[in-house]
Amino acid sequence: MSLFDAFSATLSAPRRLLRAAMPVTPPPPPPNLRSSLALRLTRLSPLLLLAAALVALAVFFMPGGQPAQAQASVWSATLTEPAVAGIDGCSNALGGARACTLTSVLSDDDFTYEGVDYTVITMGVANGTLSWRLDKAIPAAIRSRGTLNVDGTAFSFGDASLANNDNTANWSNSGLSWSAGDMVSLSVTVASTTPTPDADGVTTYWSETLTTAEVQYGFGCGFRTGQPQCSAQLSDDDFMYHGTDYTIELVHVAYGETLQLILSGVPRAPNDGDGSGPERSRMALNVGSQQFLVKDAMISYGALNKPNAWVLTWTGSGLSWSENARISLRLVTLPAGGL
Repeated sequence: MSLFDAFSATLSAPRRLLRAAMPVTPPPPPPNLRSSLALRLTRLSPLLLLAAALVALAVFFMPGGQPAQAQASVWSATLTEPAVAGIDGCSNALGGARACTLTSVLSDDDFTYEGVDYTVITMGVANGTLSWRLDKAIPAAIRSRGTLNVDGTAFSFGDASLANNDNTANWSNSGLSWSAGDMVSLSVTVASTTPTPDADGVTTYWSETLTTAEVQYGFGCGFRTGQPQCSAQLSDDDFMYHGTDYTIELVHVAYGETLQLILSGVPRAPNDGDGSGPERSRMALNVGSQQFLVKDAMISYGALNKPNAWVLTWTGSGLSWSENARISLRLVTLPAGGL
């Protein structure tokens, strides 16, 4: 699904009416209960009271956890450690009772990923080094975003050293060792390129900081020769949306409070539509604490003399930037029911 497809139709989100609940004041506890509570509190050790206060402060100031990135399962199996000498695990090179082809050793030795069949020919530990080897090169997506999970311990492929023309991933000093009869749970997962919504249902596709500079007609960053480029003024000028890469070519506030954003990487196919159109009504550009809905922008295509670039313009934005200001920018999708 392309970003253009997501912006190709408008669906007005229904408004929800919220009814505030009437406050309810509980009756006060009876006097004898109050006295009992007071007596118990006076008997508590000062150290216990201090500990309770510290725990309360720790909980209050604990930062919220980041939303977990969605993981797709690629392969899973159970390894049963053979009762023979050699490496821990299985290897087709060793064969015999340690062959990965034996379902009594490795319950599943093959999988299909992106239409290609792969076979696991080594899954073992030797001198503390964990190895996972396939019959062909490990797919690029697994090498960049994959994780090998061994009995709940995660080994990122990004931390592995590759060998044998990228067929093998090795993790040294794994701390693993198995004994005969041990049953080891194995799986390989790949992180999705689509971000996971936060607790409020907001999905952030791009979140960076702009250091404004003077550009033609205002302040921000641009693409024209001789003016500050977005690649230099933004902490990161590109992002991925549903598997497609996009680049921020321009973002500025022109004189007269007009906010403008130019993206490249969008196929010019306004009538393709794949059912994703309604998402357009939920897409927004957040500028600091202010939010600008894509459905409220004027949209044009073919900017920069590129058929795959498009322009979003919001007039009367109320924004006013100056040189060397640091502006927080986010491209997000709001939940279907709104916030």
